[in-house]
Amino acid sequence: MRPDFPTAALEQAWAPARAAGAVGSASVAELREHTAGFLSAVCSVFPPESRLTGLDVGSGAGIPGLLLAWELLQTSWVLLDASQRRCDFASAAMTALALESRVSVVHGRADNRPPVVSRETMDVVTARLLASPAETLELCAPYCRPGGIIVASFAARDRPLWERATDVSGIGSIEFSAAGEANFVCVRVVDGLDPALPRRPKARARRPLIGD
Repeated sequence: MRPDFPTAALEQAWAPARAAGAVGSASVAELREHTAGFLSAVCSVFPPESRLTGLDVGSGAGIPGLLLAWELLQTSWVLLDASQRRCDFASAAMTALALESRVSVVHGRADNRPPVVSRETMDVVTARLLASPAETLELCAPYCRPGGIIVASFAARDRPLWERATDVSGIGSIEFSAAGEANFVCVRVVDGLDPALPRRPKARARRPLIGD
């Protein structure tokens, strides 16, 4: 992890987000520690100096996308969230970290296929405790290029469902890791993903991508 992180500036920028409950009670140092799990998974596939494009789905106030952009100097990121208010919090944090040249904050939903994020173009797609494994995979995988990865944090009880993700067409190998008390899954995307993904909420509810 880079040693020159502007903790005080980010804490100040996130003060409104904390007041609104969009960041939670974890300190910036604890959030960076959590992000180290994402960072380790990304760097297990791509060298740290790689030029990568990343998408953080359900980014909220910018976690983990902003923190990964800070650590990985050759990467550019799109932070996607359905709440304009959370996007405003992420934008303030982006400015505090001086990442405007490499980060874009986008208000939108992954299942609405936002035009600023093209299908199968991202090297890395991340999600922090976004939803169930089936939802997370469906909302993230369509934006990841073949050969790219999805990295998600998840609740320990969901590991058996994540283990079944290899049954989904277009999903390759899956690797698990942990950092502190947090659990992470790294999913490799290959050719063959269903072009109809992501589906609308009712369709996903009727037939989850990963069965129980």
